[in-house]
Amino acid sequence: MNLYCVRELEQKILRLEEKITTLRETMSGVKPAQLTGLPKEKNFLSSRVEKIAQELIDGERELEELRAEQRVLGAELTIEILRHVHGRAARIMVMRYVLLNRFRDIAFELNLSDARIYYIHAETLKKLKECGMEIGRD
Repeated sequence: MNLYCVRELEQKILRLEEKITTLRETMSGVKPAQLTGLPKEKNFLSSRVEKIAQELIDGERELEELRAEQRVLGAELTIEILRHVHGRAARIMVMRYVLLNRFRDIAFELNLSDARIYYIHAETLKKLKECGMEIGRD
């Protein structure tokens, strides 16, 4: 586990959400009139709709699993950060790497300048590296 594990998982989740949105839009584009009067044997349209519906179900199931994994990783990462740093530095690291906040939003939330947030973040990264925590993206 490294500091970027939650962010990397978030990127996977966003890609999957885009796919699910596309599948939903495709399904909503199928008009009931297109499905009525179809012969009993499967034709292209009905098998295509069935395939899209299954992809949608599978995608939503995978999305649920990824979100659960993200919550677990977030909790584990929070514990790991808190083992090594405390106070404001820990809060900044959790806000950045677990809650995935931007530096500017963290600065606003903590009523600090962007420069101060960057400084505390850089110093905390050094400390975490010294403690042997895997940072990632080096």
